[in-house]
Amino acid sequence: MLTNSYDQAEFGDPKDGAQLNEVEPPRAIFKDTKTGRFLEGNGGRPKGALSKSTIAKQIIMDAAPELVRQAIELAKGNASMMSTLLAIALPTNRSQLEPVAIPGIEHCSSLEDKTNAIMNAVTNGIISPDVGLQMVSGLEKSEQAHRLRLLSEQVADLQRKVLDGRSLVKRIN
Repeated sequence: MLTNSYDQAEFGDPKDGAQLNEVEPPRAIFKDTKTGRFLEGNGGRPKGALSKSTIAKQIIMDAAPELVRQAIELAKGNASMMSTLLAIALPTNRSQLEPVAIPGIEHCSSLEDKTNAIMNAVTNGIISPDVGLQMVSGLEKSEQAHRLRLLSEQVADLQRKVLDGRSLVKRIN
Protein backbone atom coordinates (compact mmCIF):
# COMPACT_ATOMS: atom_id res chain seq x y z
CA MET A 1 0.00 0.00 0.00
CA LEU A 2 1.44 3.38 -1.04
CA THR A 3 1.16 6.39 1.19
CA ASN A 4 1.85 9.96 0.22
CA SER A 5 3.02 11.96 3.22
CA TYR A 6 2.08 15.21 1.50
CA ASP A 7 -1.65 14.73 1.42
CA GLN A 8 -2.00 11.44 3.30
CA ALA A 9 -3.77 9.81 0.35
CA GLU A 10 -3.75 6.03 0.44
CA PHE A 11 -4.24 3.88 -2.58
CA GLY A 12 -5.10 0.21 -2.50
CA ASP A 13 -3.54 -2.66 -4.36
CA PRO A 14 -4.22 -2.30 -8.12
CA LYS A 15 -5.11 -5.99 -8.24
CA ASP A 16 -8.09 -5.21 -6.03
CA GLY A 17 -9.32 -2.70 -8.61
CA ALA A 18 -8.28 0.41 -6.66
CA GLN A 19 -8.43 3.61 -8.67
CA LEU A 20 -6.17 6.63 -8.27
CA ASN A 21 -9.08 8.97 -7.55
CA GLU A 22 -11.12 6.68 -5.27
CA VAL A 23 -9.76 8.34 -2.14
CA GLU A 24 -9.95 12.12 -2.13
CA PRO A 25 -7.54 13.36 0.54
CA PRO A 26 -8.55 16.19 2.85
CA ARG A 27 -7.04 19.46 1.71
CA ALA A 28 -5.71 22.02 4.13
CA ILE A 29 -5.35 25.62 3.02
CA PHE A 30 -1.66 26.19 2.39
CA LYS A 31 -1.97 29.30 0.22
CA ASP A 32 -3.30 32.81 0.68
CA THR A 33 -6.63 32.86 -1.16
CA LYS A 34 -6.09 36.44 -2.38
CA THR A 35 -2.47 36.30 -3.58
CA GLY A 36 -2.12 32.58 -4.26
CA ARG A 37 1.22 32.55 -2.43
CA PHE A 38 2.17 30.03 0.21
CA LEU A 39 1.46 31.13 3.76
CA GLU A 40 4.40 31.97 6.01
CA GLY A 41 6.10 28.89 7.39
CA ASN A 42 4.90 26.68 4.54
CA GLY A 43 7.38 26.02 1.79
CA GLY A 44 5.02 23.80 -0.18
CA ARG A 45 5.44 20.11 -0.81
CA PRO A 46 7.79 18.48 1.70
CA LYS A 47 10.95 16.75 0.50
CA GLY A 48 10.38 13.14 -0.40
CA ALA A 49 6.61 13.53 -0.79
CA LEU A 50 5.20 11.62 -3.74
CA SER A 51 3.13 13.39 -6.35
CA LYS A 52 -0.04 11.80 -7.68
CA SER A 53 1.62 11.07 -11.02
CA THR A 54 4.49 9.28 -9.25
CA ILE A 55 2.02 7.21 -7.26
CA ALA A 56 0.11 6.37 -10.43
CA LYS A 57 3.36 5.29 -12.13
CA GLN A 58 4.22 3.07 -9.16
CA ILE A 59 0.79 1.43 -9.30
CA ILE A 60 1.17 0.78 -13.03
CA MET A 61 4.71 -0.57 -12.61
CA ASP A 62 3.52 -2.91 -9.86
CA ALA A 63 0.80 -4.23 -12.20
CA ALA A 64 3.04 -4.30 -15.31
CA PRO A 65 3.75 -8.06 -15.40
CA GLU A 66 0.04 -8.88 -15.32
CA LEU A 67 -0.75 -6.18 -17.88
CA VAL A 68 1.89 -7.59 -20.23
CA ARG A 69 0.51 -11.12 -19.84
CA GLN A 70 -3.00 -9.88 -20.64
CA ALA A 71 -1.75 -7.89 -23.65
CA ILE A 72 0.03 -10.96 -25.03
CA GLU A 73 -3.11 -13.06 -24.60
CA LEU A 74 -5.19 -10.43 -26.41
CA ALA A 75 -2.59 -10.06 -29.17
CA LYS A 76 -2.61 -13.74 -30.15
CA GLY A 77 -3.89 -13.90 -33.69
CA ASN A 78 -3.78 -10.11 -34.10
CA ALA A 79 -0.67 -9.26 -36.13
CA SER A 80 -1.04 -5.52 -35.71
CA MET A 81 -1.27 -5.72 -31.92
CA MET A 82 1.64 -8.18 -31.75
CA SER A 83 3.73 -5.84 -33.92
CA THR A 84 2.95 -2.95 -31.57
CA LEU A 85 3.89 -5.01 -28.52
CA LEU A 86 7.17 -6.07 -30.11
CA ALA A 87 7.97 -2.48 -31.07
CA ILE A 88 7.50 -1.45 -27.44
CA ALA A 89 9.31 -4.44 -25.96
CA LEU A 90 12.20 -4.44 -28.45
CA PRO A 91 13.05 -0.83 -29.32
CA THR A 92 15.37 -0.17 -32.24
CA ASN A 93 19.03 -0.30 -31.39
CA ARG A 94 20.93 2.92 -31.30
CA SER A 95 24.37 3.00 -32.79
CA GLN A 96 27.15 2.16 -30.40
CA LEU A 97 29.87 4.69 -29.68
CA GLU A 98 32.82 2.77 -31.01
CA PRO A 99 36.00 4.14 -32.57
CA VAL A 100 35.64 4.61 -36.31
CA ALA A 101 38.44 4.65 -38.87
CA ILE A 102 37.70 6.54 -42.08
CA PRO A 103 40.14 5.63 -44.86
CA GLY A 104 42.08 8.65 -46.13
CA ILE A 105 40.58 11.22 -43.71
CA GLU A 106 43.96 11.86 -42.10
CA HIS A 107 45.22 13.27 -45.42
CA CYS A 108 42.27 15.67 -45.84
CA SER A 109 42.91 19.29 -44.99
CA SER A 110 39.63 21.03 -45.81
CA LEU A 111 36.20 20.55 -44.30
CA GLU A 112 34.86 19.66 -47.74
CA ASP A 113 37.46 16.90 -48.23
CA LYS A 114 36.78 15.44 -44.77
CA THR A 115 33.02 15.50 -45.40
CA ASN A 116 33.53 13.74 -48.74
CA ALA A 117 35.68 11.06 -47.07
CA ILE A 118 32.93 10.47 -44.49
CA MET A 119 30.25 10.31 -47.19
CA ASN A 120 32.35 7.77 -49.13
CA ALA A 121 32.67 5.65 -45.98
CA VAL A 122 28.86 5.74 -45.55
CA THR A 123 28.31 4.90 -49.21
CA ASN A 124 30.74 1.96 -49.05
CA GLY A 125 29.16 0.61 -45.84
CA ILE A 126 32.20 1.23 -43.64
CA ILE A 127 30.12 3.30 -41.20
CA SER A 128 26.37 3.64 -40.71
CA PRO A 129 24.54 6.74 -41.94
CA ASP A 130 23.75 7.93 -38.40
CA VAL A 131 27.42 7.71 -37.40
CA GLY A 132 28.34 9.59 -40.59
CA LEU A 133 25.81 12.29 -39.74
CA GLN A 134 27.25 12.62 -36.24
CA MET A 135 30.77 12.90 -37.63
CA VAL A 136 29.83 15.56 -40.20
CA SER A 137 27.96 17.48 -37.49
CA GLY A 138 31.06 17.30 -35.28
CA LEU A 139 33.22 18.60 -38.12
CA GLU A 140 30.85 21.53 -38.65
CA LYS A 141 30.95 22.41 -34.95
CA SER A 142 34.73 22.21 -34.97
CA GLU A 143 34.89 24.49 -38.03
CA GLN A 144 32.53 26.98 -36.37
CA ALA A 145 34.72 27.04 -33.23
CA HIS A 146 37.83 27.57 -35.39
CA ARG A 147 36.19 30.48 -37.27
CA LEU A 148 35.01 32.02 -33.99
CA ARG A 149 38.55 31.86 -32.60
CA LEU A 150 39.93 33.52 -35.74
CA LEU A 151 37.30 36.30 -35.54
CA SER A 152 38.12 36.82 -31.87
CA GLU A 153 41.81 37.19 -32.70
CA GLN A 154 41.00 39.66 -35.50
CA VAL A 155 38.85 41.77 -33.17
CA ALA A 156 41.63 41.79 -30.56
CA ASP A 157 44.13 42.92 -33.25
CA LEU A 158 41.78 45.71 -34.37
CA GLN A 159 41.30 46.86 -30.78
CA ARG A 160 45.08 47.01 -30.28
CA LYS A 161 45.50 49.00 -33.49
CA VAL A 162 42.77 51.45 -32.47
CA LEU A 163 44.34 51.93 -29.03
CA ASP A 164 47.81 52.33 -30.59
CA GLY A 165 46.40 54.91 -33.02
CA ARG A 166 44.86 56.89 -30.14
CA SER A 167 48.13 56.93 -28.23
CA LEU A 168 49.96 58.05 -31.39
CA VAL A 169 47.48 60.93 -31.87
CA LYS A 170 48.00 62.00 -28.24
CA ARG A 171 51.78 62.06 -28.69
CA ILE A 172 51.51 64.21 -31.81
CA ASN A 173 49.27 66.77 -30.13
